[in-house]
Amino acid sequence: MKSVKAFLLIAVLFLTNIAFGQQLRIFDRQTGKAIANVLVFNRAKTHSSLSNAQGTADISAFSGQDTLFFQHPSYQQISVPFVLLKQRQFKVLLNEAFVDLNEVVVSANKWEEKKSEIPNKIELIKSRDILLNNPATSADMLAHGNAVYVQKSQLGGGSPMIRGFAANRILFVVDGIRMNNAIYRSGNLQNILQADVNSISSAEIIFGPGTNIYGSDALGGVMDIHLLSPSLNEGKVWKATGHVYGRLASAAFEKSLHADVNVANNRMAFLTSVSFTGFNDLRIGSRGSDRFKRYEYVARIGNFDSVVSNPNPYIQKYSGYSQLNFMQKLKLNFNTYSSLDLGIYYSGTSDVPRYDRL
Repeated sequence: MKSVKAFLLIAVLFLTNIAFGQQLRIFDRQTGKAIANVLVFNRAKTHSSLSNAQGTADISAFSGQDTLFFQHPSYQQISVPFVLLKQRQFKVLLNEAFVDLNEVVVSANKWEEKKSEIPNKIELIKSRDILLNNPATSADMLAHGNAVYVQKSQLGGGSPMIRGFAANRILFVVDGIRMNNAIYRSGNLQNILQADVNSISSAEIIFGPGTNIYGSDALGGVMDIHLLSPSLNEGKVWKATGHVYGRLASAAFEKSLHADVNVANNRMAFLTSVSFTGFNDLRIGSRGSDRFKRYEYVARIGNFDSVVSNPNPYIQKYSGYSQLNFMQKLKLNFNTYSSLDLGIYYSGTSDVPRYDRL
């Protein structure tokens, strides 16, 4: 009899722990990152909890009949009945609240300033925008907005134009390093592809004469790209974090793979990022106009250019290419007021044929 009572007691405690000792986790709906400092409370406001740095909140004080409210200054408030939390495996997704407060621009005058205090027109592209639009290249990233026109003569192309200026009349900067200057050719350039779109943390486009602080190279504007930066850990213990993702696209059978890892303690941080993207020949839509079909293509036969019949007119022969990007950064923190940042960046592509000269 005693064993039966003991078994029932253990069962009751187990079920009570499942129902009331459960912890839930709170994530950003778009990025999937954990959200800290989310206030969780019931309708009567008799019980509350706060999520930690891992987005975990203890809900053992709430009953199974409660409706839980989730509140954070940067996210939209929602309410979820406790019963639905069980169905969602105690995972809650929050949407960001669209509030623009004291937005910081790094590159306008080469130091941090509030966007509202700068008289120039500045287009800011955040990492969240890049994740949402999911562009294949940095040229596609710029083209997603309405402020920059991007000329593409081939699949592996992308020449930005700002207010009618292009090539050597607009300055391209990556982490403060000039990637072109006034001696570059005045025709369309595709060097924007040197910036790995998978490693960009933010991009700023500065228009017009306000860019004169950069010199005559920035006659029409500045495209200032900021790549991922190493982040220090709070304690002396080394900690590693990272991201891995892949993408497939059917139009050119794009195959993209990206991985980055950050290893750090409170004094030193290492960041490594690798991206590979491969494109097959571009395929056009089957329901489009016949004038877009490619019935012929040019091939090198016997040391001469020859026009050859294309067996599949929906395929743009020899338009595919591949690209590899590698980045290594080191951050050394000496004290509260001084630190050292070092970076190595490599970007390379295979041959990219000019398709407009077919």
